[in-house]
Amino acid sequence: MNDSASVGFDPWIFDSSDPRYESKILGREDKRLFRTYVEEAVFFWRFLKPLIEERNPARALEVGAGIGLLSLFAATRVKSVTALEPESSGFGRMSNFRKAIINAWHGKTEPKFKACFLHELPNHETFDFIYCINVIEHVAEPEALIEEIYDRLEPGGMAWFVLPNYTFPYEQHFEIPIVLNKSYTQRLFHRRIRNHKASPDPEGLWAELSWPTQKKLSEFLRSSNRTHQFRATVLEGYFDRLGEPSFIGRKGPLYKALRPVIALLKPLIIKLPLSVLPIIEFSLYKPDVPLPETVSLKT
Repeated sequence: MNDSASVGFDPWIFDSSDPRYESKILGREDKRLFRTYVEEAVFFWRFLKPLIEERNPARALEVGAGIGLLSLFAATRVKSVTALEPESSGFGRMSNFRKAIINAWHGKTEPKFKACFLHELPNHETFDFIYCINVIEHVAEPEALIEEIYDRLEPGGMAWFVLPNYTFPYEQHFEIPIVLNKSYTQRLFHRRIRNHKASPDPEGLWAELSWPTQKKLSEFLRSSNRTHQFRATVLEGYFDRLGEPSFIGRKGPLYKALRPVIALLKPLIIKLPLSVLPIIEFSLYKPDVPLPETVSLKT
């Protein structure tokens, strides 16, 4: 695999004559989902790679690895990578997608893929660096998972999180406005939710979403005395995707029509309070020695 992540990958992903592709990716809808997951992994590698190079961890962990491509990328930079994917109700095809990718992987090293939850790992397994991308919103108690991840960090370690912010009035998985709350939004858009192509099981996906917000997570991190930093780096990167035809295509005609306006408003949007931005991004640090009080680098 070329270090640029995308070079050398597309030829086998979308070549229907490749037997590895035909044997694992079946049906038009599978291909669409697979393409989406691959593009998302390539996008997030732009941000994960510099963090890994800065931290230079010996042991890394991905919580919620999905198709596994991001952890395969990480394995080109980290000696030991563990990737967890228990597969929630909305993501039952991940294992087949992951097998197709692994079969065609040309890298020298691979992560250790485990189909389990974090708490099922042996207690002695800890990591220098943990990343958790678009996972927190899929668990019933986001704060509990954050604590689990913190407990798995080595002293001096760091965890990196990215997820949607449900204060922003737009549900990103189903691409619908948020009206008042989850229950009311579901009543208004139940047909779109039921028939959406965001997942093989859209109703299961909707049911598991916990709707976390930046404000609640910030309050939790401060109250639990955790060193943390909120950022908007990934959000800024999303503006670059306004020029990607495939990204715009799957977002639909309304998003495409609003693209010029969104691009024009970028300087204003990224200066808004973090609590109202559509993306939550934060890092969690475990100090070498316990701190007497919360140190929040940015809230």
